[in-house]
Amino acid sequence: MTIQLESSLHHFNPNHFGGISDFLPTADKCERDTLVIACADHGAAPDNVSFASADRFFIVQHIAECVPPPKDRECSSLFKSIELGFSNYDLRHAIVCGHLSCGVIRNWLRDESGPDIGGLRATTVKAVDETYPELTGSAYVERLICEHALFQLENLQMHPLISSRLDARVLKLHLWIVNDQTARVLAYEPQSGNLVPIEEMR
Repeated sequence: MTIQLESSLHHFNPNHFGGISDFLPTADKCERDTLVIACADHGAAPDNVSFASADRFFIVQHIAECVPPPKDRECSSLFKSIELGFSNYDLRHAIVCGHLSCGVIRNWLRDESGPDIGGLRATTVKAVDETYPELTGSAYVERLICEHALFQLENLQMHPLISSRLDARVLKLHLWIVNDQTARVLAYEPQSGNLVPIEEMR
């Protein structure tokens, strides 16, 4: 399954991204080299993937994998965890991992009086409403979940710690969306701007 997205909504350098080929040749490697930012609502451990040892992942789970924008960096416990990971390990990959059954985002959509955590309504809902006006129901929520994760990846790449490593070519970005029902993983392909089965991300 491929999810077609509007690539103009996001600003990424394709050269900053990696693929499954970064993990397959060293699948048994146990050195912790990969940061994963995943949703706290994701029941299945985001490091439980078949093509890499679980020991490779430094996992930070946060509500709906939200990454604060740069202006909120100083007061963010998430960034303190990220900085801790980079200070303790030689992290070479940074993955933002969302999941299609995210109950957090569904609850946010139902409760418009609650806080706009992660800029969901101000950023993602506005972008999806304007860009995909034909979508309704489950298709709308699916696209919202995917676009929300991409906006969080944009916030992550603006962090000086991340951007300096991207520019130095010692870090690669990844975006994964897990189908909770099938355990299949879709990965963001920057060349097309779509989410494709991870095994196609060479």
